[in-house]
Amino acid sequence: MFVPMQPNLGFEIVDRGCCGTGKVEVSWMCNAFDDMCSNISNYLFWDSFHPTEKGYRIIVDYLLERYADDVLRL
Repeated sequence: MFVPMQPNLGFEIVDRGCCGTGKVEVSWMCNAFDDMCSNISNYLFWDSFHPTEKGYRIIVDYLLERYADDVLRL
């Protein structure tokens, strides 16, 4: 997994997910039987694939800022 290190994004952990080991669990494999991190806001990823809500917000904000005008002109 490649994530550019940008300190201003506010994540402490970007190399694994919050759920379970953070390396292989994905989607339904993250459940009540898995260990969860104590502070999800420190993590970029929820599981080994999907960003956390904070991660998605950063992605969406970037995409809207970058491409909203182009889409609205169509």
